[in-house]
Amino acid sequence: MQINKLIIFLLFVLLPIGLLAEGEDITLGTIDNKAHLILEGVSDSEQIIKVKVYNTENIDDIYYAFVMSDENGKYKLTKDDIDLTRLADGKIIFDISTNEEESSVAIDKITKLLDKGLKLNIISKSPYEYKSDNIVNSYEASQYAIEGETESNIKELSISIMDSQSNEIKYALDDIVINEDGSFLIKDIDLSKLKDGNLVILAVGVDDAANKTEIKQVILKDTIVDKPVLLKRIKNNNLSNVLNKKILVASGTSEANAKIYFKFYQDDVVVEETVVANKNGEWEILGADLDVSVFKNRSVFVEIYQEDVALNKSDIFRYKNEKFKRPIFPINPIPIDAEKYQLIYTITGNTDEIKDIKITDKEIFVATYGAIKVYGKSYAKLKYEVEIRGDVWVNSLVVSENKVFAALSNGNINVYSKTLRLMKIIKVDSLPILQVKKYSDKLVSSSSSGRIKIFNASTYEKLKTLKEHQWDVGAIYIDGDKLYSGSDDYSIKIWDLNTGKLERTIKSAHSGTINDIIIYKDKLISASDDKTIVIRDIKTGKFIRELLKHKKPVNKLKITNDF
Repeated sequence: MQINKLIIFLLFVLLPIGLLAEGEDITLGTIDNKAHLILEGVSDSEQIIKVKVYNTENIDDIYYAFVMSDENGKYKLTKDDIDLTRLADGKIIFDISTNEEESSVAIDKITKLLDKGLKLNIISKSPYEYKSDNIVNSYEASQYAIEGETESNIKELSISIMDSQSNEIKYALDDIVINEDGSFLIKDIDLSKLKDGNLVILAVGVDDAANKTEIKQVILKDTIVDKPVLLKRIKNNNLSNVLNKKILVASGTSEANAKIYFKFYQDDVVVEETVVANKNGEWEILGADLDVSVFKNRSVFVEIYQEDVALNKSDIFRYKNEKFKRPIFPINPIPIDAEKYQLIYTITGNTDEIKDIKITDKEIFVATYGAIKVYGKSYAKLKYEVEIRGDVWVNSLVVSENKVFAALSNGNINVYSKTLRLMKIIKVDSLPILQVKKYSDKLVSSSSSGRIKIFNASTYEKLKTLKEHQWDVGAIYIDGDKLYSGSDDYSIKIWDLNTGKLERTIKSAHSGTINDIIIYKDKLISASDDKTIVIRDIKTGKFIRELLKHKKPVNKLKITNDF
C-alpha cells in the first residue's frame, strides 16, 4: 500500500498541472484589461510552456503563446501574452504543453467561452462589385450600398448617413434583412440628397444581453470635376522637339492627385499617355513620355481630360498642332554601359523606407509607407501613385501582365490595375501580410500569424492554408511546384504547392529571423538577421557552407552570372 502511494505521489510531481483562473467565461472586460489573468498552472521550474489557442468552430485559426514558469514552477498567461481579439466568439480551446522540439509533454486542454460583446461591422460600397475606397462619385451617388455583419441575437440596429448640414438618411432594424449567418446588405442608397463633402455613417447595435456596439465611418462624396487647365503647350512644328526627351510638351493644373489623359492622333494613328497631378494639382508631360515618330508631317490633334480621385471624368479639352513636323532621328532610350556601372538617375521624393521594388519593361513600381508609386523608366518621372488610407505599410508587390498585387500590413492584399485603379480587396489575415508571390494561376501570401495562404489569382478564392510555422513568415520563394518558406521560428519548410503538403522541415536553419530565400541551381540559399548566408543542398537540406563576412543582418539575396 505504501508503494502505491509513492507511485501516485511521483506521478503528481512529474506531470505538470494546468488550471484556468478567474471565472467560466472570457469577456470583453478580460480582453480590454491587459493585466487580466487568463490561465495559470504549475510545471517544472523555469520551463517554457506552449499554449495553443483555437476556436472549436474554425480550427484553421490557430494562435500560440509562450510563457516561462518561475523557479517554483508557476506560470501565468495574461492578455499581454496573447491577443484574443483575433479569435471569433464561441468556444475556444487552450491546449497546453511543454515546448520541447522532439517530444513535448501535454499538460492540459481547457475549453472556455469567449464573448467579446456584440459583433457589428459595416463596409460602404459603390455599385462596382470590387470597389470599396470610401469615395463616392457622381455615378455611385444614386446607387450606393452598405454591407455588414452582426450576430443573430441583435435586438436594435440603426444605420444613418449624415452630411455636414445635418441632412440625414436613416435605416432601422425593420428596414434591414439580416441573414442567418448575420450578414446584411442595404443597396440602392440614394446619396444625391446629401451635400458633397465628408459623410458620416453611424451604425449602432444592441443585443439581447444589452451589449452595445457603435461603428462610425467617414466617406467622401465628390460628384463635381472641372476640365484641366492647360497653361503651356508646344505649338505648331515645335512638337518635333520631343526628340529631346526633357522638353515640355504640355503642363497645367487640375484637381489634386488627378490623372490627366492625353490622346494624340492623326487619322488612324493614335498615341495615348497618362500623367498624375501632384498634391497641388500641378502636372506636366515631357518628351520622354511620347513616341511621336509615328506621325506624318502635317496636323496632329490632341485631346485632354482629367479623372479625379473619385473617378469623376471631366469634359474633354481639344486643340490642334497645325504644322507638326516629325523628328528626323528615332527616339532611343539612354545607352547603358553595363561595364561602367554608371548612375542613370536617382528616384527622389520617398521619405519612408522602401519595402519592395519591381521593374517591368517600361516602369518601376515602388512600395513604401501608405503608397504605391509607378515611375517611367526613361527619366524616372512619377506616372501613377495610389495612397492607402490608415497606418498601413505596403510590404511586398507582384506585378503581373495586367494586375498589381500589394501585400499590406493591415492583413489585406489589394489588387490594382496597372494604372493603380483598385480592383479588389482580399481579406487574408488579421495580422500583417509580409510577402506575396504569384505562381501560374495561384497567389501565395505569408503573414505575421505564421500562416501561408494560397488563392486563385483570378477569382481570389482561398484554396489552401499552410500553418506549420509558429511565428512570422517573412521569406517565401517559389521554384517550380515547390514552395520554400522561412520564418522567425528559425526554420525553413519545403511544401508541395499543388497539394499543400509539407515535405520537409529544416529546423534551426539560422539562429535569427530568416529574411530571404533563393534557389540557385541545386543550392538552397538563405539570409538571416544572424548576419549569415547559409548554403544547403536543395534535395537533402544538408549544410554545405556558411558565409560570415556581414556585420549587420542580411535582408536580401540576388545572384548574377556577371561576376
